[in-house]
Amino acid sequence: VYDGSNKVTTSYNLGDGIKNIYCTLSMFNGTLEIIPFNDFGVANSTNNVVTPTVVTLANIANYQGQLVTVNNVLITGGGNWTSATSYVINDGTEGKLRVAYSDLPYIGTPIPIELQDITGVVYNYAIAEVDLIPRTASDIIRALGTSLSNLSSSKSIYSSNGKLIFSSEAN
Repeated sequence: VYDGSNKVTTSYNLGDGIKNIYCTLSMFNGTLEIIPFNDFGVANSTNNVVTPTVVTLANIANYQGQLVTVNNVLITGGGNWTSATSYVINDGTEGKLRVAYSDLPYIGTPIPIELQDITGVVYNYAIAEVDLIPRTASDIIRALGTSLSNLSSSKSIYSSNGKLIFSSEAN
């Protein structure tokens, strides 16, 4: 929904369903936008569950406007989340995470340095730039992986040509 004229005045929660949307449909940077004629009114249903589709950054462009999860993502950068900013993310393929709105609840919180599973809406911020936009802090969670406690006592860490190498055998 693109509401540049502030026609929608009702507040909604994640999981709210709305009907009777009177709008214009318009393409912007390859994404279909809903431009409302008026306020949508109260939610017709609440607590609806939308299950995100698990995708990779290599195929995320096929899911524009949809809720997706990308697993095992490394976020480049540091410091705190800032609004109107794009961050490079990588799951083996480089992509973009965009903090697109000034009211997102994770703005000002630290950017995690470990691998994350990130849920968000796929959006074309610019032509040929597909971004993942997390909605809440709970959309960015630490990826579940193999912890050192799950590995055998046969572990070794050493450096080689400027790289830190870790090897182990799983129990």
